Amino acid sequence: MQEIPGNSHRHFVRYAHEPRSVGPLARIPFSRVDRASMLSGDHIVIIVDDDHRVREALQGLFAASHLCAVAFGSAAEFLAYSQRDVPTCLILDAELPDGNGLDLQQQMGGEDHPAIIFVTSHGDIRSCVRAIQGGALDFLTKPFIEQELLERVHAALAQDRERRANQAGLNRLRERYRLLTPREREVLPLVVSGLLNKQAAAHLGISEITYQIHRTNVMRKMLADSLADLVRMASCLEILESSLHVGNVRCDTCLSRFSLLSRGVYRNLPAVTVSCG
Repeated sequence: MQEIPGNSHRHFVRYAHEPRSVGPLARIPFSRVDRASMLSGDHIVIIVDDDHRVREALQGLFAASHLCAVAFGSAAEFLAYSQRDVPTCLILDAELPDGNGLDLQQQMGGEDHPAIIFVTSHGDIRSCVRAIQGGALDFLTKPFIEQELLERVHAALAQDRERRANQAGLNRLRERYRLLTPREREVLPLVVSGLLNKQAAAHLGISEITYQIHRTNVMRKMLADSLADLVRMASCLEILESSLHVGNVRCDTCLSRFSLLSRGVYRNLPAVTVSCG
């Protein structure tokens, strides 16, 4: 490995012939690893590899680095595992005895699967591209560099921790939204659109005072500290995208102030330019 000169940050060139050792930890037998201790903690690293020597080496490496880990020899064993609700990193081999790791990644699909790092001896450019496009954090070839893998694992756990926090926040917003009455759900997108109270009230066919009461209830139930806060919540819930329609009302002031992507809004409203002051 050769360091690239002339840079304040350390970068290295790795040559194809350069050895990539898993180090002495590979010699730690799996029987010496305290499985119970691996199941404690606020995270989990899941290893899915058909080579028992790789599983033992990885578990030894993670145990020495104070990372909780469990290992499986096939996709079926992994899928049967009851995953814990903690930040998770999945170390996945591309070739498994009962299928393909890339197919398993696709099978998990969506954004709810843990952060994935492929570690395989069956790597090629096509597989690497497919893995990364499918959302994998990285694609490493065996033998690997211990420190490089550990850095990727910590990054994967941090990524999954952030994803879970965002999802938990979204779930809380959805629970608050469910507390709104049908009328309040009609009021919410009108509030965040930047319409004047009298315009929104006219659209709903109610008095301005009644509209203001509904607006106050929406703010209270959604636990919004300000209008900007309510706009952020509506954006997270995709209320703007699903409720607003382009071409009838334009509020350039609101769009600039709250970074709304949707311009103007409801059907059956006169074409006006709204100023929020």
